[in-house]
Amino acid sequence: MDVSSDTSCQSHFIYSILDRILKSKKNAQFFLDEELYGSPDTILKVLHMVREALIELVASTGADPTKTRDTARRLDLSINLVWPVSRFINADDILTASSEVLDRIKFEKICDACEAKGAPPDLVQQARLAIERFEEVVARSTGDRQSFSLMLTGLGYKDVTQRQESIRKMAFLSNSSLWGVQSRLSFKTVILLPNVEDPTMMDAIRIFGMVDFRRLRSMSWPLYRMHSYNDDGTIQNEDCVPLEPLVDGMNSIPFVKEFCSSPLPNLFPIKRDSVLCFDLAEGPIGNAGLLTCVIADRLVKGQPIYRVPGKHEFVSGLFDVITPLEQMLFDVYAHQDLKFFVPPQCTLLDRMTTPSGFNPRDLLVRYLPLSNQVLSLGKGLTGVATGHYPRYAQLLDYIFDRAGIDSNKFHGFRLSLRYPQITTAVHLKWKLHERPVE
Repeated sequence: MDVSSDTSCQSHFIYSILDRILKSKKNAQFFLDEELYGSPDTILKVLHMVREALIELVASTGADPTKTRDTARRLDLSINLVWPVSRFINADDILTASSEVLDRIKFEKICDACEAKGAPPDLVQQARLAIERFEEVVARSTGDRQSFSLMLTGLGYKDVTQRQESIRKMAFLSNSSLWGVQSRLSFKTVILLPNVEDPTMMDAIRIFGMVDFRRLRSMSWPLYRMHSYNDDGTIQNEDCVPLEPLVDGMNSIPFVKEFCSSPLPNLFPIKRDSVLCFDLAEGPIGNAGLLTCVIADRLVKGQPIYRVPGKHEFVSGLFDVITPLEQMLFDVYAHQDLKFFVPPQCTLLDRMTTPSGFNPRDLLVRYLPLSNQVLSLGKGLTGVATGHYPRYAQLLDYIFDRAGIDSNKFHGFRLSLRYPQITTAVHLKWKLHERPVE
């Protein structure tokens, strides 16, 4: 199964990962003697918790957590103090970033500055609590910061993407000027789970988001593409239902209204061959037309959950990049019963010579260099926070709640890519498991 998309915060809603953790009796034991503080998963949970608490706290002051200078200016702090904390917040590989940034004093000064700027007291308190838990992990894991840093260095991966990113940034600026559009972030999230009526079949909840999209010229633009294919490249028939009640007069667009800018973006669906496109109508240029749009649906019984030789060998997803982007996020959450516990394989496909469709041979011959790794986010929604979109964690909580599914039964994976080149597609795939012998 292949599920595809192309994808300013108007307001900030207070939300904290700590509330989710502490509301559960089981998770409330997380920081007690139940855990040995010796596993990478345990360390990751705490690091992600600290990061999300800091993102929420910084964003609550009106600062942009992704921009070091903006944060330093708004909090009246020096660049040298803010930079390492900003790197910790925004690094793709949180383990590598944490091995180099383990100064509690800097974190505490960030909390003090946010408190002085009027941050909500509960967010300040929760950030301080997260830092305390981090200190507890250091103490119990190794006993000292130097040893803990060395341990994290071994767990993380070294970033070798800087040169690729620099080249892509130049392309982003050129393409923004050429095509007359750009966006700060586009994300796609796929939630894979067994179908309720037939557990041998798989559903896919698909969430597509465009954050801070703006036109540089008044023109229409395709925000998303949705299409599905079988492993052999043939078109897959879709049975899709929206997650939210449809908005009257909006051409059946499955908006997640609470997370879209107001008024709702003027989208209209267009069928182009086997591809359903959601095009944005012409509108104001620059920040006057700044918009955020999130849509979501559920693909019902998309494919079997077990391997069918010659027909269904993989479960996979495509993210078509057709808009100049500063940042792309591609997240996949797999239900524990599907047994996808390791990151999926990742390939960057050429979409210039093969602009649409899907052919398995393309995976072998039409791919581009990509050194970024798909990272594990762990179980549940602990590691979902991103400074590029402070409401992202809240959005996923909302989606899981609307779908009536327990996020703690899912394992998350993420590919994060700065300045992804347009006319490409990111392809993620797992090999399907064999059907158990009865």
